[in-house]
Amino acid sequence: MTHERGLPKSCPPSSLLSRFCREAIKLEDWEELRRLWSCFVQKLRVFWDLVCDEDGDHSYSFNQTSKWYIPHTDSEIEWTSCLLEQKINMLNICCLIQADNMNKKVEPQEENVESDLDAFSDEDDFFEKETRAKINNQPPRGILRTMKLDNGRTINIPITQQVPPKTEDMITEHQQILSSLDNDQRANFQSAPLRSDMEAFKAANPNGNFYDFLSWYSPKDIEGDEISKRMKESNNMWQKNWDRSKAVPVSQQRPLFDHKKEAEIVLRYLEMLDISNYMNQ
Repeated sequence: MTHERGLPKSCPPSSLLSRFCREAIKLEDWEELRRLWSCFVQKLRVFWDLVCDEDGDHSYSFNQTSKWYIPHTDSEIEWTSCLLEQKINMLNICCLIQADNMNKKVEPQEENVESDLDAFSDEDDFFEKETRAKINNQPPRGILRTMKLDNGRTINIPITQQVPPKTEDMITEHQQILSSLDNDQRANFQSAPLRSDMEAFKAANPNGNFYDFLSWYSPKDIEGDEISKRMKESNNMWQKNWDRSKAVPVSQQRPLFDHKKEAEIVLRYLEMLDISNYMNQ
């Protein structure tokens, strides 16, 4: 794989993939390379299977500097690296998330309020009023820190979900999906992270309003004591998302990133890859 300017992509010299390549060049034929690759991928799957084992010991230790679960991988995806390196690092990220989930202590469950990220149900007016009454009576939840606004008010900055990691082929797929949607579908598809942050903000600020949210999230849309003209427009997607978002802290939201699904996608990709063709490029 190459950069847009035609420069070849590779992987860090200390990475797991680089270590594999150093062993691969010692082999005499392509069949030996395929066997080595098959063994390599099997070992990667073992890491994933172990971290998913509910009966296993999840008091794992990992490199505190590099933040890897799979040795000699990274917890971030660098698009300057080749796609294969990106895929392996994606698997490592999925393992880290799963390991953290398995190691979390059981905490008292907060009242379950359906997140807008899941779906909007057509409940009757009575149920809707009851739900909103419960939300309004709840204390602030999921607070990261506080922030003082120019008007003297103080708001709570919420804990939010991290931006989902993406490999280059995921970006391409994302763009293809967007191109197949109409304007409304495209806006809804792209607004999931925004709705997540709005729900987290409402949970952290039960009495907060759209002005407060924009003061934190998009200060350029605050003009003195008012929101910007574009945010006042009747068809503004931000306003629409705000109006229909509920107060749901991150701990109760559906994750934006399905790490289990992505881990299996990576493993299937690696298992199906003809490494001899890849190495010959």
